[in-house]
Amino acid sequence: MKYLTASLLILAIIPAVLIAGTNPSTVNLDDPELYAQGHITVRFADGVDLDGIQSALAVTGAVEVHRIERLNALMLSIPDGADIREALNYYESRPDVLYAEPVAIRRVFWTPNDPLFPRQWHFDANHINMPAAWNKEKGSSTAIVAIVDTGIAYEDYPIPEYEAGEVASSDDYYHMAPDFTALQFVAGYDVVHDDGHPNDQYGHGTHVAGTVAQATNNGIGTAGMAPDCKLMPVQVMNYKGSGYDFWIAEGITWAVDHGADVINLSLGGPPGQSSEIEHDAIIYAHNKGVVIVASAGNGFIGILSYPARFEECIAVAATNYNDTRAVYSQYGTGLDISAPGGATYEDKNSDGYPDGVLQCTYKRIYNTQTGVVAKVNEFAYHFFQGTSMAAPHVSGLAALLISHGITGVDNVKNAIYTTARDLGTSGYDKVYGWGMIDPAAALDYVPVAVHEESAPAITSVSSPGLFSHSTFINYTLPEEGRVTLTMWDVTGRRVRTLVDSHQASGTHSIQWDGTDDNGHPLSSGAYFYRIKIPQSTLTQKVIFIR
Repeated sequence: MKYLTASLLILAIIPAVLIAGTNPSTVNLDDPELYAQGHITVRFADGVDLDGIQSALAVTGAVEVHRIERLNALMLSIPDGADIREALNYYESRPDVLYAEPVAIRRVFWTPNDPLFPRQWHFDANHINMPAAWNKEKGSSTAIVAIVDTGIAYEDYPIPEYEAGEVASSDDYYHMAPDFTALQFVAGYDVVHDDGHPNDQYGHGTHVAGTVAQATNNGIGTAGMAPDCKLMPVQVMNYKGSGYDFWIAEGITWAVDHGADVINLSLGGPPGQSSEIEHDAIIYAHNKGVVIVASAGNGFIGILSYPARFEECIAVAATNYNDTRAVYSQYGTGLDISAPGGATYEDKNSDGYPDGVLQCTYKRIYNTQTGVVAKVNEFAYHFFQGTSMAAPHVSGLAALLISHGITGVDNVKNAIYTTARDLGTSGYDKVYGWGMIDPAAALDYVPVAVHEESAPAITSVSSPGLFSHSTFINYTLPEEGRVTLTMWDVTGRRVRTLVDSHQASGTHSIQWDGTDDNGHPLSSGAYFYRIKIPQSTLTQKVIFIR
């Protein structure tokens, strides 16, 4: 591969809010995110002696903090408890004052100084615009992403004798990749060797982990989606890049039991080949409130691979530089979302490098006994392609959302799906799912107001989670009484009343055909049905696809 040259990044300073001509009566001056509390700016007319205006300051009890001589302007601190609007009005009324205004907060539009960040085209403003997202959230150390994969190059550790023939190293040690730090990791597990040192033996897991949470703004290499979150290395695949479904299931349950909030599964089997043990582990994770993200597969076919095809997973397709489906990416029923997966066979931006996803991982060499193996003490920055590279973009976004206070599997999924940038056919489709992830928009998501109002245990409900033409909502009433069954969209708007009547106790079944109260067809998307009886209210979600 080519050696990569470092580029200098310049931080662009932008305003948090536009304050020119601010009317103090129409803005929230008490918001410390927007305005410096207890401070105002006053610009005096040219020729006014700033040293001779103490009487003007005394009227409001203001104290000079800073001045700009060339503009004849002062930044003033007003007394605690004083009304900032009264101070502004006083200075605005003086004939020797050009204007007075609150002191607005400005922020740096955070762009990392990692020298290879310009080569991460998938993070730029034309794709998923990570600088805009980072200006809202960089992650929290309380959010943990488990990379259930080939392990991660996360520590300097002597290669155990039982792993000696599986990797190469000139000093007989595993090494941490140079673009990670020890503080990024929580304890992990090696299912393959049944030990507590899940060091990457293949290179895949390290590359995947870098996209999720590479050390960022450290002046080294590349950037990661959620740099302030924690990574949990879980090795379920061996030095050849393969493993058993049982290993994967064990790795998933281990990660759940040890605090993972998100699980990334950049792995799978042949298209359509299912596994009950994997599914049971995924159901276990889902029921524990863990977000599971899985790659759709690289089989050039319109059928998803498992585990991505399992309903509980967020199934991720891969796109190329032009935001179209990468030719290798699987698609079809069950697909949820798209993210950059790269295409190393292209150079659409003509920068002289392949349009793969760039991250740090091992070099690989040929071993006469075991074939090509990872050299675990030598690293380089590699452009990879695949739905394996797309999935960690979604896992990184899920970690940012959780860090940002958007919790609960359904809320995280809804934030990702409802804010996605539409690709392909309008609305949901089986090629792109809900479209391209939009991290900055997802971080602004507000969970829908439709919610459970009281304990639902006395009302049981069942319906398909996903339907195309119509669905039956089945529910059991513990006793007779008045029942309302209403449908709501993701904005919290009621779109249909299906039941509003007195009903007998027992089981009822109501059909909904995806239309509103006027009989008009609704668009594909997520909807909520709310069943309300005198004793309780229950809300559930369904996905409608035309």
